[in-house]
Amino acid sequence: MFKYSVKLFTALLIVALPAMVFAGETGKVTGTVTDSENGNPLPGVNVILEGTSLGAASEPNGDFYILNISPGLYNVKFSFIGYAEVTIENVRVTKDLSTYLYTVKMSPEAIAGEEVVVIADKPLIEINATNEVRVVRSEDIKNLPIRGYANVVSMQTSVVSDGGNLHVRGGRSEEVGFYVDGVNVTDPFSLTRTGSIPNISIEEVSFQAGGFGAEYGSANAGIVNTTTKTGRDRLQSTIETLSDIGANDPGEDRNTLYSYGNRLISGSLGGPIPALNFIRYFGALECTEQGDSPTAGSFPVYDTNKLNPLNGQPDNGEEFTDQNGNTIWDEGEPWVDNTGADYTDGEYDAPDYLKINPDDISYVYGPRANNWYNRISANWNLLFDLNKFLPLAWQFKLGGTYFDSQSSNYSHSRALFNFYDDNGTLTNRFNQSFNTISTLYGRLTGNVPGFDKMFFSLQVDRFNSEASSYDPVYKKGFDNFVYEDGTVSSTELPFMMNGKKEAYANPEWEYLDAEGNTVTSEYWDFDPTLTFVGINYDTSFVNPLWRGVNSQPSSMEQLANYGVAGQASTGYSNSEKARNTVKGSVLWQVGDHELKLGGHYEKANIRSYSVSGGRIARYFDSNAPYSETQDIWTWDAAFNDSAGALVVGSDGIADYTQDPGDTYDDNDYNDDGTIDYDDYFADQTFQAFKGAYANNIGYDITGQHHEDKGMDKSRTPMIAAFFVQDKFEVSDLIVNIGMRYDHVDPANKVFNPATGGNQNIIITDAGTLAETVYYTDLDGDGAGDPMEYMYSEPTADDATGLDHQVKAPVSAQWSPRIGLAFPVTDKTVFHATYGKYLMPVKFDYQYISYARFLSNIEQGNYTRSNNPELMPTKTIDYEIGFKQLVTNDLSIDITMFYNEKSDYLQIRNIASRPTGYALYVNGDYATNKGMSFSLNTRRIGNARVSANYTLSWAGGTGSNANTGYRISWLGGNDPTFTSPMTYDQRHTGNLNIDYRTGPRSMLPLFGANILLRFGSGLRYTPSKPRTAVFGGQLSDQPIAGLNSGVMPATFNVDLRLDKTFIVSGVNLSLFCVVKNVLNGQNVSAVYNYSGLPDTDGYLTTQAGQNWLNDIAFDGGFAAAGEDLYTSRITSPSRWGTPRQVQIGLRVDL
Repeated sequence: MFKYSVKLFTALLIVALPAMVFAGETGKVTGTVTDSENGNPLPGVNVILEGTSLGAASEPNGDFYILNISPGLYNVKFSFIGYAEVTIENVRVTKDLSTYLYTVKMSPEAIAGEEVVVIADKPLIEINATNEVRVVRSEDIKNLPIRGYANVVSMQTSVVSDGGNLHVRGGRSEEVGFYVDGVNVTDPFSLTRTGSIPNISIEEVSFQAGGFGAEYGSANAGIVNTTTKTGRDRLQSTIETLSDIGANDPGEDRNTLYSYGNRLISGSLGGPIPALNFIRYFGALECTEQGDSPTAGSFPVYDTNKLNPLNGQPDNGEEFTDQNGNTIWDEGEPWVDNTGADYTDGEYDAPDYLKINPDDISYVYGPRANNWYNRISANWNLLFDLNKFLPLAWQFKLGGTYFDSQSSNYSHSRALFNFYDDNGTLTNRFNQSFNTISTLYGRLTGNVPGFDKMFFSLQVDRFNSEASSYDPVYKKGFDNFVYEDGTVSSTELPFMMNGKKEAYANPEWEYLDAEGNTVTSEYWDFDPTLTFVGINYDTSFVNPLWRGVNSQPSSMEQLANYGVAGQASTGYSNSEKARNTVKGSVLWQVGDHELKLGGHYEKANIRSYSVSGGRIARYFDSNAPYSETQDIWTWDAAFNDSAGALVVGSDGIADYTQDPGDTYDDNDYNDDGTIDYDDYFADQTFQAFKGAYANNIGYDITGQHHEDKGMDKSRTPMIAAFFVQDKFEVSDLIVNIGMRYDHVDPANKVFNPATGGNQNIIITDAGTLAETVYYTDLDGDGAGDPMEYMYSEPTADDATGLDHQVKAPVSAQWSPRIGLAFPVTDKTVFHATYGKYLMPVKFDYQYISYARFLSNIEQGNYTRSNNPELMPTKTIDYEIGFKQLVTNDLSIDITMFYNEKSDYLQIRNIASRPTGYALYVNGDYATNKGMSFSLNTRRIGNARVSANYTLSWAGGTGSNANTGYRISWLGGNDPTFTSPMTYDQRHTGNLNIDYRTGPRSMLPLFGANILLRFGSGLRYTPSKPRTAVFGGQLSDQPIAGLNSGVMPATFNVDLRLDKTFIVSGVNLSLFCVVKNVLNGQNVSAVYNYSGLPDTDGYLTTQAGQNWLNDIAFDGGFAAAGEDLYTSRITSPSRWGTPRQVQIGLRVDL
């Protein structure tokens, strides 16, 4: 009965492990125990990990296996009757890998209590890895002059860092999988990396550049596994703080050391809980403030002392008394009438940007104003050793992470003149954003009762993300509006303020009388002799600097189109995303076979909203809605042939009152079962927000309420997978063979192929997307052909109709993976891999609200429409290489790779009814190849060296989904031939030298770490001169092959110096980090004309010369105009980081 129960338990455990991107969270320790005198194997030796309940007994051949070990440093103790105990200290266990202790020799015990202690060497090569694996441990991470696991990955082989995006082996940035403690931390909507964790909490970062096993999915290029620390058997704590030093204000000398307001403090605490020593805890918190994101480029600043402190306008107009407090001069307000060449005597002269003196503009380096961010990151875990009160070697781990970021985001075009009054302080009007990310997981692991060397892992986790971006003045911009009868609404709509000029209070109705004179009259005082002209609102301004409804102040050509005061981003975005995951596996060591099977199931919930708010106010201004108490009015030429309004209700009486019988149309817009005024206003609101390009997924059209039904409900994509893997390990051969099945359900709808698919879009008379469509039998064959479905109402030929949209198909793939390693000796290993991989499509290219889609249809190919029919991208990857331990202290690793990628996304024009449009489709492909070389040493004397170099070719038909956007604008489609990718960086390399002294050196406990990074230039397409400021061309005009130009190479040196003092057993470390020691200006973006960051070629043209001589600063300032134009096109973000010096203190208890 017991055996039956055990087998049933195991079967249920295996079957119940639902399935996708399962990532192994543990490693193993293995080796052989022998007698030191005769070399015979020793069976039954007790092998334990000190401080844990994990261990094993050696087998008859002396082999032992300890499985299911969390990454970290351990002491391994060997004990056997009649032999001296052996302890190997500082054994490093790494996720997904075996730690070999090789042959452990035990001596017959000569002295009672004798023990042999051995310090384990850090492995220079991962001898059992069948692919290219790089592992960076906590003891190395803390000494680096960089922070964060993403930066650690960027210094590995086969990685190209492009503006913070990581491209691995030529793949697009979204093809990398990121995990923290086994939890997928990629955004479930965009599939991009999110958040961060405290640097002091990292135990190790494991990076696989392709060739990974069957247990990993949802990644085509690389896997980044970050493991955080777990509480040990004693209390441990770390506190770290740092800040940068230098000048706090910008200056004209690039070589000055500047402070960017960087302040960081972090702390961690871990260990056993007193009186509950079966529970260990760990927690870490990091708080960061930064006044500016450092950049090596210059930027212009205007003397703000010459600005009006209330509205940010140039304070060089005539002085006036602001009687109504709206910050601008109004007719009738007193003013001081200046005289002189720049003024007209007897008239008020307002502030004028064209009167700006070019000398008031400086071009400086250093910290930019109002480009700040504040971040908090944290992680924690509790480890319960259930073996303390259960007869099972089980553990339960509960943990999670938290990340919160708030920021003001620099806009170069608005940085010079565009300020607003922020509680009495003039502040740059940059968009602000916030982002909150959290994860929570619970993982149960342990041995399977009744089965030797069989372990299971079962994990449940949740990922949450909320984000928003908005204008700091408007935010959501709630405001009222004016009904058609001139009354002001009591209802406020969001984003109405984003486009409004007036507050719309107490309007007057203007008419022309019979003599043509302008007269005013009350709306209700109907007079057939008057001709209606319009409504004259008062001037209680919401934004007095605007010219009209949704008409921002104009950027001035004379000032190189820098934004002026009052300009704002009227866009708003918000998102809420969640992902629930269940995953598990069973690991069974059967002889030399490490069998693993498992699976993963995840379901996300995605809500996303964006809108161009200014258009909403414009719609309500030009299409004023009826009020709820107002009769419907129509023009009646027989009664009044002028432009006057005649109010006629359903009862035919012009009584100006809502009649019970009044109806607006036959649509129940708000879906409440009745047709009334609410439906009319719901349609009015829908049309306004549709015209503002509202993309409401999981929200109503206004973005204020969740929507969980109909076409706009939240999207719930589901991904599931199952894998089986066998890792066979003997002394001269390691085979890792597996099979993976992926199942991706986008939980979306596509246009019905039976009704013409996405080439036949049927829109109702009310301007909405038809839910059911009907055909007319044009060819007389008695059936409805796809393109004969043209109507949203029943026809004489079709009373039933078909659904316009049907469920999107699921995607599935079987993916074989095989890896081989041939340890010729314990110093030489050859390895090779082959695998197929499947990557779910970026859902932010797949999901679109039907309101946004209808807006795009109206615009045609000048927009980009997401496509619910997109399929996952696919990769076939090959790898071969070898690792060589040249000496006991030096190793080399050479790996060659090749991969083919298909079904990449691209933008393409679709011929459709009623109009063609641009749509994302699967179509791009790529081939990538290269070779990587790495060299690593143990500490030789006081120094340790790690170096790598990668030679690669990344080519394809498109570098990202939007490569062909402007081609689509011009009516074409993407190229079908391969060219270098924009991130094709042919040569990359890193050199890291770490120097440490011991406690008895002349300079005790001193350390220096230098990191050198270099790369050849990224790619661009050489083109004719084209102004990046004034517009006029839809696209560049290439003069050479696509991406045939090469940007300037990059080179960077970072340095960290530290000195440790031991005080009463506490380590106090003072450190200094110098970023970009040589203060080089590394280029991150160029113009296609020049291949440089500060020349677009416009000033070399006749039009550019005309602008310099005749237009800049209103003429006569050619030299100053050249400086201004160059600064306008040279955003500081086109350069890398400048030299930055940080000092800090670290305390380890």
